[in-house]
Amino acid sequence: MTVYSSNVTRGLMLAAAFTAVVSRSSLRDLSSVSPIGYRIGFVTPQRLWTSSNSGRGSRPIGQIGQQHNGASWEEISNPKSSKTVKLFKAIHKANKSRRNEIGLTVAEGVRLVADLLSTENEHSKSLVRRVVISDALKQRAESPDGDQYHRELIYRLREADKKSRASRDKANAIIINTGGKDAVQACCGTVTSQGIAALVEIPTYNLDELSSEGEEEGFYLILDGLADPGNVGTICRSAVASGVRAVLLLESSCDPWSPKVVRASMGASFRLPVIEVPGDNALDRISDALKIDPKRIFAATMESSGDAGASKAHFDVDFTARPSAIILGREGEGLRPKIREALSNGRISSVHVPMSDGVESLNAAVCASIICFERCRQFAQKKSDDL
Repeated sequence: MTVYSSNVTRGLMLAAAFTAVVSRSSLRDLSSVSPIGYRIGFVTPQRLWTSSNSGRGSRPIGQIGQQHNGASWEEISNPKSSKTVKLFKAIHKANKSRRNEIGLTVAEGVRLVADLLSTENEHSKSLVRRVVISDALKQRAESPDGDQYHRELIYRLREADKKSRASRDKANAIIINTGGKDAVQACCGTVTSQGIAALVEIPTYNLDELSSEGEEEGFYLILDGLADPGNVGTICRSAVASGVRAVLLLESSCDPWSPKVVRASMGASFRLPVIEVPGDNALDRISDALKIDPKRIFAATMESSGDAGASKAHFDVDFTARPSAIILGREGEGLRPKIREALSNGRISSVHVPMSDGVESLNAAVCASIICFERCRQFAQKKSDDL
């Protein structure tokens, strides 16, 4: 369950953030942005206002950069002065708190943007705010020789644009711009872009509203300070593929909405709740809110002793019975002291993936994926046995 904020209030706050960002060229000037604070919803603003380029007063952001006759997408002719390019750059350079204040992140790549706009992912589709596509990519996608992904991309862009133009609800409008190679590259964080980037609103979920009611078999991943964006993104991708209900991040974890994480997740982070849970009592809050027996919270370790109470192999844990969660420790450092203490006093349990001799550990994302898909195997086996 998601808590929604007021459309009007959210619109005013995001408008302030947008205006402050695009009117300045340096990230330092973002300090003038009025803080949005803790955002409790992903409802989009009803109307975002800014000055038009023609100097004829103000109009909604949903109209900026669009031809009113709907015949074409307006081109970014001067990347250096473009407010859109400046906003993309500001989000790439922003730290975690600034990016959260702005309320937007960047997604780039043909497959990623096409997937976000898929009708199968209505929630992620509703979060896309602006797309910048290169002239070269647009021409290639429209060519009879274009491949499947390019054709799907241009079709979904046209459908999204058509729907936005026909709707009076500018809160959910998708603005599309074209541009030359330099313009699109300036909007991207990769060295060599694929010719497309999108601004996507960051969804926010409240842990206390993520009820486990009706989720007797709910499964959660808890990231204990994971710092590598590639690992966090890959874990989100595996989580969606294997039916994980939510990914929960403890303090000191990397920003789950950085463009690098979004790119590594291939947009999967927009398809399930990703929630940051700060504080020393994070495990207690998670256990209470999601009604998980602490004994069903398993910290991933490298221990494989046969002693009573020691770590169980992942295939010896029954994941089909009750809600459970897996904790994955920070790369290199492992689990934080508080969690190690909870393990040593028997408050929570431990699990490990058996490995051949001489192998010290697995990558965190690999470990998470193995355990997640073992759970899938168990459910498939249970379903087969019940037939």
